[in-house]
Amino acid sequence: MVGSQSIPHNFENLPYKDSFPVCHEQRSMYLSPVLYEDVNKAVLTLRNGKAPEIDGMNSFLVKKIFPKIIDVFTFIINLSFKMGVFPDSLKHAVVIPVYKNGPLTSC
Repeated sequence: MVGSQSIPHNFENLPYKDSFPVCHEQRSMYLSPVLYEDVNKAVLTLRNGKAPEIDGMNSFLVKKIFPKIIDVFTFIINLSFKMGVFPDSLKHAVVIPVYKNGPLTSC
């Protein structure tokens, strides 16, 4: 169901669900809930890389399984907006500097 705010049936089994507290403080910022179409469009714009990210997943695999997890993924995004929480476990990134031009000795 597009735009549904119901809890997906398999949400209780996901490890990230514990990152969202039951109680939260009211914040002054408001973000509108995202729709399935918004999330799907964002995932489809990912590069088709096969190199694993920090969590062992790659964008090729995510795109492949995404039709099966879009409801849970959209629910988690909207829950994050609603609760004002972005899980610490998702705040990690792999940053690889790439030399483009100029002297190799410059900082």
